[in-house]
Amino acid sequence: MNSISQRHGRMRTKVLEAAYDLFAQQGFEPTTMADIATASGVARRTLFRHFGGKEGIALAYQDTILDDLMVRLAETLEMERPDRALAHAVLSFVDEMPRQRALDLSNLLVENPNLRARNLEKYAAIESAAAAMISPHLGAGKTLEARIIAATVIGAWRIVNERWLEGDRQSHPGAELRRAFDVMRFESG
Repeated sequence: MNSISQRHGRMRTKVLEAAYDLFAQQGFEPTTMADIATASGVARRTLFRHFGGKEGIALAYQDTILDDLMVRLAETLEMERPDRALAHAVLSFVDEMPRQRALDLSNLLVENPNLRARNLEKYAAIESAAAAMISPHLGAGKTLEARIIAATVIGAWRIVNERWLEGDRQSHPGAELRRAFDVMRFESG
């Protein structure tokens, strides 16, 4: 089973690297699934089965965000208040995001409104999962509070990313996110 998982991971990496190179060279719209299949050496049918289409490939990196963030949140929930734990989990994720991957993804989001809409759906899924995870740490009957905390932290992250997309994108969004969390009185350090 592990070798299948490793093979899938290598294929995924190969496809994403080829696709992002093509998107950067040709743009998102002109790049076809056939182009990605040829550049990555992976059959078109396999691409459709694993990614669903070109938008799925463009946003595939984000598919790992939810799982990664929930692991980080679970680790920090044991040591901190839920609001601070979520803020720290998001901040650590943003700090570790490779700058080039963030730039590649941001270029695609700026270029394509459909990708931007799907990106917002991912934030909503992250917010829902975070609220469900922190709710038990707040005590019985505190689902409203959990949703408010999750909406506040994830909303700040979304707004910082939107500003970064609209700006010059020379810096890393982690500094702006720290500032946002400081405004909300979450410790960012």
